[in-house]
Amino acid sequence: MKATLRPALLWVTVTASCTAAGVLAQETTRPGPEGRGGPATAEAAGRTLAPKLRLLDTLVHRSPAVKRIEASDDSQAKGLVETAREAHARAQALYTQGAYGAAEAFVQQGLRAMGSASRRVEDPQRRRRSQAQRYQELRSRVLSFGAALKRVETAAGTQTVRLDHATVDQGLRQAEALARGQDYGAANRRLSALSDRLEGALSEALHQKTLIHELKFASPAEEYAYEKEHNRSQQLLIRLLGQRRAAAQAQAAYVQRCLERNEALRREAEALAAEGDDEAALRQLEKGTRILDQALRMSGVMIP
Repeated sequence: MKATLRPALLWVTVTASCTAAGVLAQETTRPGPEGRGGPATAEAAGRTLAPKLRLLDTLVHRSPAVKRIEASDDSQAKGLVETAREAHARAQALYTQGAYGAAEAFVQQGLRAMGSASRRVEDPQRRRRSQAQRYQELRSRVLSFGAALKRVETAAGTQTVRLDHATVDQGLRQAEALARGQDYGAANRRLSALSDRLEGALSEALHQKTLIHELKFASPAEEYAYEKEHNRSQQLLIRLLGQRRAAAQAQAAYVQRCLERNEALRREAEALAAEGDDEAALRQLEKGTRILDQALRMSGVMIP
């Protein structure tokens, strides 16, 4: 039973927002001025409504969601279940009478009430799945930022900021141990703190003026390789800032255009490098990096 209801609950989320569904059903069953919407149309509306009515019946009487709500101490959620049951009873009566448009409206009301009740009393398994997904996202971010910071420090020939990589590695191992024990909440808190530290360190490292000015390269190919990693680090930082800050729509659109222009320039640079023209490739990549710098300034990061 549980396996068959899970897709239905996902369907409820979509259906609950379709406020025009009842009106549409009424229009298809209501006879028009010239006799349109006759028995065939009404029969089709009934066939369409029947599975929705059965779904609502299952949700309000036998589903894991309603059992979870009834076992909780959330009085508002329980009240919503009662509202859904009343809507189901009225929908069933109207359906029996052939008033499919009116029945549809009550079905929608019941589905919305059950959706609201279910959201109030969270499913522990769903919460664990969400936390596990968040863990994977945070772990990937920590690994990516750590690798980007090490690349910048390697290019500079020194540690650019005060960050103990051994401590970061230890924190990562601790988070992984917590995740293996299914304690994703604690693991995510640990990874979130590591991510914040690495973000700050990477931002500082990327924008130390001496880092760029003091670099020496043996050849255009070597400088291109460095600039390619620098450009990638800028992209990474912009995407993180976009996730962490609620930017205005116009600002977000501008940053997205910058990312798209940079991506086009990166492709051109890679094509030129593949042809052996490292100097031209470097010029294209530097254009892209300057565009990313503009996007970072728009996001509030100071670029020297």
